[in-house]
Amino acid sequence: MALPASGTISLNEIHIEAGGTTATLASINDADIRALIGKADGVEMSFNEWYGASAGQSFTVTEGSDLFTSAAYYGFREERNPDVGSVSPTSLTVASKSHPIRDAYRRVSRSGGVDDDSTSAFWFIIYNASDGTVPADDWFTSVDVEITGGTANLTQSSATIFSTGTGSTGRKEWRWFSNDFSSGDLTNFASQWDGSGTSDVTINE
Repeated sequence: MALPASGTISLNEIHIEAGGTTATLASINDADIRALIGKADGVEMSFNEWYGASAGQSFTVTEGSDLFTSAAYYGFREERNPDVGSVSPTSLTVASKSHPIRDAYRRVSRSGGVDDDSTSAFWFIIYNASDGTVPADDWFTSVDVEITGGTANLTQSSATIFSTGTGSTGRKEWRWFSNDFSSGDLTNFASQWDGSGTSDVTINE
């Protein structure tokens, strides 16, 4: 989860974002802490340079809606023609290779054309690299999905994972279902991912 964009920020917060354990020894010149903002060893730094820094990768979904009788999809679906929604940036880096983002959306079951928000699921899908390299199941630790009023943290270990196809058109899917959200988060997930506006996703590595 990214560091605050303004206000007070502590070395402990920066240390945790870099993967450290709270209240353990750290210095602002530690390699993992400097790596958050791309600083070299021993250069002058100010705490405000860490505003918004993240150990992971983030992308923004400009949401669209894809509606069917029994299900609805809110977010980005590159698999449709034309695309439903859009995403920026359009790819993520995994083990130094670029993987285009194929899908990031809320899927919800419907009855009589009405969403049953208690069935909401989040699906995140990326293509293999251009040379066919398949991303590892566990290249990230968790995903922070923007919901109304905050974020829902979805762990990699709780995802249902699928690999489909080969070569550059093959893909890896991570799916989280309603039981991976608290009841309050499900409500706020449905409110945020409704097919309008933008929603942020952060991949924590």
